[in-house]
Amino acid sequence: MADGSAIECSEHDNPDLFHAVPWSYGTLGFLVAAKIKIIPAKRFVRLNYKPAHNLKDALEVSEYNEASESWRSKSALLSSSA
Repeated sequence: MADGSAIECSEHDNPDLFHAVPWSYGTLGFLVAAKIKIIPAKRFVRLNYKPAHNLKDALEVSEYNEASESWRSKSALLSSSA
């Protein structure tokens, strides 16, 4: 804190501070320790590269990605319920 004291924060204890820390860029003080949850990562990540050289291309790629994500979400829900 401003007086040099250390405090703990979590989603339940001092939640305002907890949620502000990632966006504070050090303006709230020093983060001395953190407990983070590690989750397994896949060995490979599929990447679908679609270049966009102008605004029209970027909008088309964006619309394509939104449609693809919507389809992926629906298919994931169907496969998980089966």
